[in-house]
Amino acid sequence: MGSEIGENDKEKVTVNKASPAVLKNAWTQYASQTVFMCAADQMDFEIIGLSPDVEEDVKQALQLTESREGLREFFGIAKFIEKTLLNRVHNDSRKRIQIPWPRGVEALPCDVEPLNSAQIAIAKKYRAPH
Repeated sequence: MGSEIGENDKEKVTVNKASPAVLKNAWTQYASQTVFMCAADQMDFEIIGLSPDVEEDVKQALQLTESREGLREFFGIAKFIEKTLLNRVHNDSRKRIQIPWPRGVEALPCDVEPLNSAQIAIAKKYRAPH
């Protein structure tokens, strides 16, 4: 817990635990978004935690779209990360989680930390919902 919770409030905090099924459903809901978060991370652009209701966050997010080349790089990296991940998931899941990229977006290779054997095993077992 963060330090923003007072000592008197700690007893009121409930710790929620999610079942594997709940976690899998959440992951499948956000699977296609992950490639964009990873691409932003590759470009040292922080997007996790940005809020559409906060004016400064909107301004920061718009910085990504200021340059046509920067935006093309962002989508290219995201497409490369998607291809890398799709090579590791089960065949049945590939067609259900592919992103419909605009014409002209080419995968742009980047340094992606390789998955370890345990992560590869998890990805191979993954089945996207129908």
